[in-house]
Amino acid sequence: MSKQPGNGKITALYERLSKDDGVRGTTFRRPGLDAMLEEIKAVFKTRMEQGLRCSGSIPYGYLAGKEDKSEWVIDEEQTGLEADIKKWQGQIENWNADRLKTDKFIELVKRYTDFTELTTPMLNEFIEKVIVHEGEGRGNVRRQRLDIHLNFIGAFEVPADIVTPMEFEEQRHRTEETAAKEKRSRELEQARYEQRKQDKRDFTARKKAGLLTPEELEADELHRAKRREWQKEWRAKRKVAEPPKSRSKNEIIKRKSAGLPLTPEELEIYEA
Repeated sequence: MSKQPGNGKITALYERLSKDDGVRGTTFRRPGLDAMLEEIKAVFKTRMEQGLRCSGSIPYGYLAGKEDKSEWVIDEEQTGLEADIKKWQGQIENWNADRLKTDKFIELVKRYTDFTELTTPMLNEFIEKVIVHEGEGRGNVRRQRLDIHLNFIGAFEVPADIVTPMEFEEQRHRTEETAAKEKRSRELEQARYEQRKQDKRDFTARKKAGLLTPEELEADELHRAKRREWQKEWRAKRKVAEPPKSRSKNEIIKRKSAGLPLTPEELEIYEA
């Protein structure tokens, strides 16, 4: 078991025994808690050995030792209960203080449930302080965090599932801006497509009429050559990517007669 009781009980016992109604003729020093405990234990032990009555014989928070009844050991259960009670009392005091602050804030809110103008005195009553953080980003995407501390309740955070009018307006503006950009992009793409089609029609008409210049003819021929080359490469890549076509039985017989290699599947067809 632990040899050190709670500070509150030892200090209280120390102060009580230091008075005239305690152990008469005993002078206590104050060198520290450990020495204080030893002095108290020595005084009680001496009086018990002399057959004199002590206050309860065994100090509060102690138990008699199992082997030696004159030896004191700390009552761990009692000490634990005392610590829990002290912790709970602190929590209750904090809760009561928070409840009092909350009640005051609710009372303040009720005073301004119906107003048409946000005035400076109202802001002063509600807001304790505003902490402005360093801004991030530039231009339209620049953002800056503000921490608003209200009177009585401290820092106030808007719940994530609640959208403020300012945030709603910002989201609506971003949605409309994105939709307008996408519409402009589609319109420009369609205009470019129509212009390419018209240019091609005009070029074909001028070519049929023999109105193209030598430079235009040379550029058209170069363009056609590049297109033929690209189509040739594309067909070759497509042919490689496609699975090989199965040969007919006649083709397989011809390949066998010519001594060309056959696949296992073609061998089965040949031997069937």
